[in-house]
Amino acid sequence: MPGFIMAGGTEQDSRRSQFYSSKNNHWEMMTVMPSAQYRACAVNIDAYTIWIIGGGSYFEGDYLSRVLAYDFMFHDWTIMKPIKHARDYHDCTMHNDKVCF
Repeated sequence: MPGFIMAGGTEQDSRRSQFYSSKNNHWEMMTVMPSAQYRACAVNIDAYTIWIIGGGSYFEGDYLSRVLAYDFMFHDWTIMKPIKHARDYHDCTMHNDKVCF
């Protein structure tokens, strides 16, 4: 998956997301996110999946525990099990097959 993701934002409808393909040198719209959030972190889980973790929401306030997974093969979002402690303004990465934030 060479490229990068832009997901969410600070507007009232921050459910839109886009993928920039460095191979094709253009932006592609992704399936609309199931819920709005911003200030979340994103991490590649494998070659076809990213997770968007925590952040804030215009509708729900700051410090979300929500985890959304995007599948690039099926172009679909899945709501995952929430994290135990809500996060906002944070980073995340994959280390030794574990998501760290």
